[in-house]
Amino acid sequence: VLGRVGDRLASKYRDQVPGQDLAERVQAWAELLGQRGVAVQIESTGEGFVLREYGCPYQNVAVESRAVCEMERQVMARLLESGVTLTQCVLDGHRGCQFSIVEGN
Repeated sequence: VLGRVGDRLASKYRDQVPGQDLAERVQAWAELLGQRGVAVQIESTGEGFVLREYGCPYQNVAVESRAVCEMERQVMARLLESGVTLTQCVLDGHRGCQFSIVEGN
């Protein structure tokens, strides 16, 4: 079920995350998350970006199942056309979720 939800989310937001390069797509995704009420911080690294979400857009569902965290990672990877790894999770006691984003898959 979450796979289908992720597919729908990726389709819904595809036109809202444009950009020729990774930096443009990451910035567009951060702005979209902000519009959804999620505070975001982006940090450029030598290999790509670190994106920190302060507030989970799926907080109530994520408490029940970590599968929603994987769905968010997959949606982000599709929209950014990049490799995305969840490196910190609010469910593990962190202040927010953190994703590592690198060019390519």
